[in-house]
Amino acid sequence: MYLARIHTSGALSYSIRESVFQDGHFVSRTLAELGDDPTDHIVYPGGNSFYISEELRDNLDDQGVDADYDELEDLLWPFVHPGIRRAVGCFRERARARKRRPPLTETQEERIRDQVHIIDKRRLNYLRLGQLDQSLIGTVPPKLYRCLLDKSRDEIEQDFLLLEMDLKPREYAFYVYSFLHLRRFFDQIVAGKMPQGLNQEKLDTLFIQEICNLNADQSFWAPEEPHSSLHPYLKRYLIMYFDFAFGPSTYLDDILMDFMARHRFHQRPSQKAQSMSADETSRIFGVPKDELQTMSQRQVTRIYRRLAKKMHPDQGGDHDEFVSLNQAYTILMERKKRGR
Repeated sequence: MYLARIHTSGALSYSIRESVFQDGHFVSRTLAELGDDPTDHIVYPGGNSFYISEELRDNLDDQGVDADYDELEDLLWPFVHPGIRRAVGCFRERARARKRRPPLTETQEERIRDQVHIIDKRRLNYLRLGQLDQSLIGTVPPKLYRCLLDKSRDEIEQDFLLLEMDLKPREYAFYVYSFLHLRRFFDQIVAGKMPQGLNQEKLDTLFIQEICNLNADQSFWAPEEPHSSLHPYLKRYLIMYFDFAFGPSTYLDDILMDFMARHRFHQRPSQKAQSMSADETSRIFGVPKDELQTMSQRQVTRIYRRLAKKMHPDQGGDHDEFVSLNQAYTILMERKKRGR
């Protein structure tokens, strides 16, 4: 069973439907009309408790539907009072977490590969993984598409209506561009990450072409015949594409950061600094090595500062000697920290 949201002449109503296998296809049938307010079918006896009305359950029984109560409760859960959802929601989530799905069978994997429509795969690929470029969709694990099995076209579209509610308006145009795979019509490098950099007039023409092709695709709508006009389930994509501009892209920023990373100057420490002996550090600091070993870090730092002022190139000192002093000081301090 699933909950269907139906828009008719600007009004929203709800019904409970199910997908049934018939003549080689899954089709949808209506089990109960819920009207414009499903909360009418939820009863609150007191406290944080609630239950689904007996009237609705009797209505399903009269049609010979053996409705699972937990499944019915799941359908109407979004309409339960918010305070009760906050109070008992964590217990529902824990119960769901304990239910693990078995791994896919070979038959299921074969059905996903051969029967699930590519548009549905692309939509789910974007909504779950956020992939704008669908060129590598063949590498996605089949289990991602398990939720598309054994469902009518109506149930699949209702599922996508819910998933798309999590999209932000700035993602709408990207989403449509992605699942129609408009990227395949362009060879520019920006087509994979920044479609707003493409020829927008050509892009608009391609969108209309592809949405019309989908509207006429018998394999997508089967067993329903394709509509002569645009199917109601596709109209939302016209709004997403034409009423909302592509959001900001990080593509140019990514290119800039990559360029900076590849051209950042980095000087590796010299091998001399890494292997400087105790005798050499003693010579540079002008202190016997035995005495240097017994000094505290503060005493070594005091000597270093005095020598640095004297050797600094700005004070007329030698550059190489100043570098050697810094290397010796760094190595000596590391030895002090390690207690050597």
